[in-house]
Amino acid sequence: MTETKIIPIFPLDLVLFPRQELPLRIFEPRYKQLVDDCMLGDGQFGVCLIDEHNSVNGWNSPKLVGTIAKISKCEDVEMDGLQLHIETMGRNSFRIKKIIPPAILNLQTMIHFQLRVIKKFQKFMKKLVLKKKCTYKLK
Repeated sequence: MTETKIIPIFPLDLVLFPRQELPLRIFEPRYKQLVDDCMLGDGQFGVCLIDEHNSVNGWNSPKLVGTIAKISKCEDVEMDGLQLHIETMGRNSFRIKKIIPPAILNLQTMIHFQLRVIKKFQKFMKKLVLKKKCTYKLK
């Protein structure tokens, strides 16, 4: 089963793997806006390796596969709004179906990814909760 959704993309010169931590210092206005948008939503964005041979309206184009990053912590470094420090964790991998060129600030893509990984994780967490090895509330 696959799900399709639109998410903002952060092209980087690194690969993020599922369950890998990724701290980032955000200072460019377009990426500060991306973080603000994520914090108002579900806290997730896509991380893709930069495709050095392509661009979208003058922006770095992403490779067509990536990993969803979930923001776990966000701090204004100097309390002046010029730099943010975020801590993220890699979640699921995804494949880009369509790149939506940035109208104003953020590059977004339409993605689809396997829900199988999510379902397996939810089953695992339910078992732990039933065995009372952890406290975790599933939505």
